Amino acid sequence: TTKIPPPADPPPATILVKKKGSTTNPRIPTPQWHAPWRLTSVLSSHLGWVRSLTFDPTNDMFASGGADRVIKLFDFAKASVGAEDALKLTLTGHISP
Repeated sequence: TTKIPPPADPPPATILVKKKGSTTNPRIPTPQWHAPWRLTSVLSSHLGWVRSLTFDPTNDMFASGGADRVIKLFDFAKASVGAEDALKLTLTGHISP
């Protein structure tokens, strides 16, 4: 059998627990890295939360499923630039996840 070592203790600078009797505030770590992407467009199509998103293998289209029990198919290239005709098909009548 292979023994799994216990998890290493995190460095003290990243712990956000205040010691009992301490008068200083805990140190809050600052992020060192930021994602290299930025928001380019927002699709406002579902009436509730989007619960799933999937792309076809060729990246031509993608589908979103929402809490409104609707599946919507979009043209990926048009949706990427926020075109109004990006929505291609709406499937309704889904009653369970």
